Amino acid sequence: MEVDGRPSTRRRVHPLGAGHGDGWGWGWAASWHRPVFVTGPPMVPGLRVESVTVAYGRHELRVHRLVGAPADSHVTHTGWATGPEQDVVSALHGLHGWDPFPGTVRAPRGTAFTRGPGCRASRGGRRARVCVGLAPLSAGPDPAPLAQAVSRCAADETGVEVTWAGGARTPWRTTGTVEHQRGVPA
Repeated sequence: MEVDGRPSTRRRVHPLGAGHGDGWGWGWAASWHRPVFVTGPPMVPGLRVESVTVAYGRHELRVHRLVGAPADSHVTHTGWATGPEQDVVSALHGLHGWDPFPGTVRAPRGTAFTRGPGCRASRGGRRARVCVGLAPLSAGPDPAPLAQAVSRCAADETGVEVTWAGGARTPWRTTGTVEHQRGVPA
């Protein structure tokens, strides 16, 4: 998160829950934190970031809900950081709430200091904003196209529902846990 051009770091992470399916390839974890700024005032009153990660098959769904962010703030999200000498390829695909942002960005403090794909969003107001992205969970040099993994993503300030290409659905509401419903085989 960036406010007035000042980048934040994530210090204390508060767990919100975690769970998994009955052996059919999915799991989730959720947490929240208050961004801390190294320069200037250390915190923005009321600013909170809730994060939910859902691992499903070869994909990782990443949901970030920003609450109380000032109008002049931006959020940047990076994919898995990989070095130039590694065969692992990192990718990130914005599904909802992200501005068009082609290219690579340096991962922020607290992660590996290397370049990777990224998404960026302008905050634009005090209402909660939800940003949803998708990353591959594959060490292969040519991961399946991320744009084809999800057929629908509906999101608002109260939650997210993703429909995967195979028909499975993953709903999350800010008031509860993540669910996952199998698709109907074709």
